[in-house]
Amino acid sequence: RSQGYNVEVTSPSGDFGGDLILKKGKEKSVVQAKRYGEDKKVGVYAINEVVGAAGYYNATKKIVITNRYYTDAAKITGKRNGVTLLDRDDLVRMLNQYNDARIRFSKQKEPIDI
Repeated sequence: RSQGYNVEVTSPSGDFGGDLILKKGKEKSVVQAKRYGEDKKVGVYAINEVVGAAGYYNATKKIVITNRYYTDAAKITGKRNGVTLLDRDDLVRMLNQYNDARIRFSKQKEPIDI
């Protein structure tokens, strides 16, 4: 939302493979989020889910994001299906950028009306 997206959270069950629908201008993205414990990698099924969800929601972009990493097969399948794969390193980088921007914004002084 802080980057100008209208965000819709899909229902926990029957989401057709999408957890979030992001809209910004004419762009509509479907996001599949996967959270796993240590040493587990996200496989091809997550890519298949978001590809199916993109068709159902008529999305122009497909994204899978995880707190872990992807299998080699998932990376290949994602690339061939135009799916953006964001892994743990990407997630940490995005959170750091968001937090840095919040800190910069909070340090700005309010303008004084004269």
